[in-house]
Amino acid sequence: MNGTRRPKTRRQVNAYIYANGHAEKGYHVYRGNGYFYFHGDDTDNWYSTMVCVNRLDDLTLDGWLAAFEALAADCR
Repeated sequence: MNGTRRPKTRRQVNAYIYANGHAEKGYHVYRGNGYFYFHGDDTDNWYSTMVCVNRLDDLTLDGWLAAFEALAADCR
């Protein structure tokens, strides 16, 4: 999957995160009111799970992966 594409669905974001080595903990992206957030087995230990964008296509797939990895790394 091309990481420079802008996703249209949460399913595309989830699939890209899984394809890049993060499938083991069941992570998913969900929509909040004016933001998106990640949820998975260990996200309760993260300082934040929120990505402040209004639309999925505000970030590329690589942008979503970078946001995910940055949030996950903050708790380590």
